[in-house]
Amino acid sequence: MRILIVTSDYPPRFGGMAEYSDAWAAGLARRGFEVAVLTQEPKTPFAGRTPAISARRFRTRGPAWSAPFRFYHPLLRACREFRPHLILAHTWVGWGPALAYLKGRFHARYVLAAHGAEILGPKRSPYYRFLMRLAFKGADAVFPVSRFTAGLVREVGVAVPRIHVVGNGVDIERFVPGEPPPDLISRWGLEGKRVLLTVGGLVSRKGQDIVIRALATLKEDYPNLVYLIAGGWALRESFEPKLRTLVRKLELEDRVIFTGYLEDRDLPRVYRLGEIFVLTGREVTERGWVEGFGISYLEAAASGLPIVAARSGGTEDAVTEKNAIFVEPENVEETAISIRKLLDDPKLRNRMSAEGRRWAEKCRWKNRIDAAVEVLRRMGYEREE
Repeated sequence: MRILIVTSDYPPRFGGMAEYSDAWAAGLARRGFEVAVLTQEPKTPFAGRTPAISARRFRTRGPAWSAPFRFYHPLLRACREFRPHLILAHTWVGWGPALAYLKGRFHARYVLAAHGAEILGPKRSPYYRFLMRLAFKGADAVFPVSRFTAGLVREVGVAVPRIHVVGNGVDIERFVPGEPPPDLISRWGLEGKRVLLTVGGLVSRKGQDIVIRALATLKEDYPNLVYLIAGGWALRESFEPKLRTLVRKLELEDRVIFTGYLEDRDLPRVYRLGEIFVLTGREVTERGWVEGFGISYLEAAASGLPIVAARSGGTEDAVTEKNAIFVEPENVEETAISIRKLLDDPKLRNRMSAEGRRWAEKCRWKNRIDAAVEVLRRMGYEREE
């Protein structure tokens, strides 16, 4: 059976979507499917890792509203050359309306993945809302990454029998517990420090400002406590200037470290620097800001880190009560209390570390792809010749 994956992000680009698409391509290929990948040529060169499956890439430039028209012809070309039995789109944006039109003309069958923010955002625009409903209406099935996202998909009008939750996964051989790398300790001046860690884009919904404010209340009691903000990308406007202004205002210049842009090979090593992983994201539905799942939670769990997480979006599918302490979104005091609890209790940290690793093993990409393949089998896709 031939499956064409279409995606907006794919290695060597970085980020959760690129990781997601690469894992799906590799996982389906290992199960004997013939897989091809179609994606855009990145606007700027990336030095990330080589993907499991080489992609067919196309160049396109233009405003966001024109994406369905610009994506249609590369998609049609790939379908004529590869002749897929199924198209798996890892986002409806751009691809979904083109797929719906292709289905009407050529009876192409497709499945949509759903993450969260790409569903909340378009609700403000009648044009994008129309395109989104068109895309989901034509899909044979939808794979939301969490129960939270499944709820958003139902609101779009997708019938429950077509919705199958397939969570994000993690590469448990790549992300493993280990000693902090000496070269990274030296690079960011972390000798003798206790490290709070956040990994993610510098965007407001990640909530790094909440952790900075929590650190300000803890600094007197923990003189060697620092906060490492790992990652430097932002899809649109970077949150970094506002974060740096907050750091100066709270006089935390010697306590908060920005790593800047990370090379992909350093990502698993960065997790080994942390004592506690903190990601207290915020949900702003009217702007489409939400953590639909959060792959970095699983990467931290696989790396053996206890976690402080905000109870918002799809977070409760990404961590459990055994490997994370949940706090309410934007609650600085609660975040600080949870961090303090972990800093003061090594037995609790060790127990949550072990539970997190066990949780990550359950959520490995192999298990996620196996669950999706079983859904496809029940839908009759494997019987295609």
